[in-house]
Amino acid sequence: MPTTTYTTPRPSRVARLNAWFFDTFDNMIDKRLREVKVGLFRDLPPTVVEIGAGAGANLRYYPARTTVIAVEPSAAMHDRLQCRADAYGIDLCIEPRDAAHLPFDDASVDLVVSTLVLCTVRDPDAAIAEIHRVLRPGGRFLFLEHVIAPGRGVLRAAQRLVRRPWSRAFDGCDTCRDTAAAIERLPWDSADIEHRHPFDLLFFPASMHIYGEVTR
Repeated sequence: MPTTTYTTPRPSRVARLNAWFFDTFDNMIDKRLREVKVGLFRDLPPTVVEIGAGAGANLRYYPARTTVIAVEPSAAMHDRLQCRADAYGIDLCIEPRDAAHLPFDDASVDLVVSTLVLCTVRDPDAAIAEIHRVLRPGGRFLFLEHVIAPGRGVLRAAQRLVRRPWSRAFDGCDTCRDTAAAIERLPWDSADIEHRHPFDLLFFPASMHIYGEVTR
């Protein structure tokens, strides 16, 4: 198990604004993603590891009394996350560290969840490798992530155009990540990755999604 000790830094102004934004607009964002999430979050084990749990957008999909180990480095999210966990009857444990340093033994975790998170981590390849490391044989990784659009077109051009200002506004979020390729580089026992592109004017640069499940 990793022995690195982490201290939670004081949240930046951008981190606090993001916590407010995702908490305030949670229902509106969830409405756009609900159909996919309902399909993903089935047959869950009693304990779930969630990478970048944020303000708790996924907790509504977990059965009451599920134990959720939330790997969430942003202290600005923690109070909102705990309030949501209390409201949904979730047993919550917050690990304030980044996804590239998970506090679990090799092959010890049944399920890892990641939604709209791998766009913000500093090293997505390292984070996905950590997820692969901690999953037991037969363990599952469920994900829903926005990614760069394939080929040439208006969406891909827009993603490249707004990449830097979008990242500054949304605390490091990268509109040009090829997360599907990063997942596929690892030796999974099985993989099911789907693409989804609902037209969404408000979040247009982040409207191309992948979602699915891979098994260790």
